[in-house]
Amino acid sequence: SQEALSSSCISCAAGRFSSQPGASNGEACQDCIPGRFSLENSSQCEECEPGGWSGFVRQTRCEQCAAGTASSQRGATTKEWCLLCGRGNFSLSGAAACSRCAAGRAANLVGASAC
Repeated sequence: SQEALSSSCISCAAGRFSSQPGASNGEACQDCIPGRFSLENSSQCEECEPGGWSGFVRQTRCEQCAAGTASSQRGATTKEWCLLCGRGNFSLSGAAACSRCAAGRAANLVGASAC
């Protein structure tokens, strides 16, 4: 019925949020800015964790740093925050830091994803 439709709340789409209680329409939903993301029906955007980044508005998730790179930056807005691991170090995708190769193992190149 029309009455039932008018009494239901509108969810903010994923990538958007509303911190305004009692909002009367979807115009209260705001876009998440780069470096942040949200799921549907969110009251705030979450920062990308270290090891991830988001370069656009309205993101529903953060991209992961590629294997062989790492980023300790929270809320990174470009993949340039994902820095190559140095020689003797490696990382899997989404790493916040590069790991040292174990004794007896080596990574002779920068940007290694394994030793």
